[in-house]
Formats: sequence, C-alpha cells, structure tokens
Amino acid sequence: MNLSEILTEKDIKVGFEAKSKEDVIKKLVSLFCSARKINDKSKCEKLEKSVLEREMSSSTAVGHGLALPHTRIDGVVDRISCFLAVAKKPVEFDAPDGQPVSIFLLVVSPKNAGGDYIKFLSHATRVLRHPEVRDKIISAKKPSEVLEAIRSAEI
Repeated sequence: MNLSEILTEKDIKVGFEAKSKEDVIKKLVSLFCSARKINDKSKCEKLEKSVLEREMSSSTAVGHGLALPHTRIDGVVDRISCFLAVAKKPVEFDAPDGQPVSIFLLVVSPKNAGGDYIKFLSHATRVLRHPEVRDKIISAKKPSEVLEAIRSAEI
C-alpha cells in the first residue's frame, strides 16, 4: 500500500502552523477530521486523546525533520488513513537527532489493520526520509506538489 494511494490533495496542508508538539497533534487531528468529514465531535476527541497518549509513550519523530504521529483506534476510520502537514516553521518534537520537525504525517488505522498498519508506517517512513523528497515537500507551495514528490519516490 503506497502513501500516494491513500493521500489526496484534501489530506495535505502546506503552510501548517503550530507552536508545540501538543498543538501539532491537536491541529492535525482537527484537519484530519475535517478532511474526512468526521462531524462527530466525540470521535475526533477520542482520536486526539489516542494520538496524544501514543505520543507520550515515545516520540513519533524519526529524525531528519519528519514525524509520524499514529494510532490504531476503532470507530473512527474503517481503513488506514492519513493527513500530511508541512510546517511553515519547524516545530520541536523530541526527535532523536534533536532537529525540529517540518513534515508531519498523521496515520490513523482501525485496530484490526495489524500487519498492514506496520507495513504502511515502514513504507511511509522510507519514502519521506529521502532527502530529495523531503526537500521537494518542504518547498511545495500547494498539495499537488507534495503528492508529486511522493509519487516520484514511489515509482
């Protein structure tokens, strides 16, 4: 399962602004719920709580300006879904290399996704860790440019 098969332009925010790790997660979840037209506020609150709890157990920043906040949760989505945000200004996110993060990929999955979930996280990390891909994503002015950068790396 490729990242470009899941992401659409509505799942991407260029010029994302946040002040802290918690602010990033809250805004990512809000954008995700809006893009997915999840109007049930309790589902979005449940999702936010789940992502924040996962983040508290250990940082989802992987280094090189990339973080993949993620969670498996029932009752929100029926398949692996994601939202990508490109920060206007990098945000401290407790990355192992100490670098602030500019690219955030929120990944949400139902609990029963199991192996597919792990494979998807691994694939997304491999794609987004390529320096050329990261550079293209960070310099993108619109979501279509982000998608093109990802697609070029998945060929």
